[in-house]
Amino acid sequence: MKNILVEGKPLKPLPSAEEEVNMIGDLVNSVPLTGRKATKAEVLIQLSSVALVHIAAHGCVETGEIYLSPDFTSECRNPKKEDYILRMADVSRVKLRAKLVVLSCCYSG
Repeated sequence: MKNILVEGKPLKPLPSAEEEVNMIGDLVNSVPLTGRKATKAEVLIQLSSVALVHIAAHGCVETGEIYLSPDFTSECRNPKKEDYILRMADVSRVKLRAKLVVLSCCYSG
């Protein structure tokens, strides 16, 4: 799997992020989107049908952007930034029905 580059440096997986979302998934009896499945397109589809959103990912403190998994397909081997960066404008375009949204990002603390 290719890495996302931010300022020329690859983003490494957040320590324990996958474990975190899997534990929450077990608690609410749901299968979380992790790894390559956590693409921007899939996250936006899921946002309109879930009551709980918990995102554990890299983020940008200056812009509020969240880095999701690039969707590497046979048609698109070099996804553009807009294909994997989640912005508030993207979220506002879907009908968010969640009663609770948690952002557990590297710069959310």
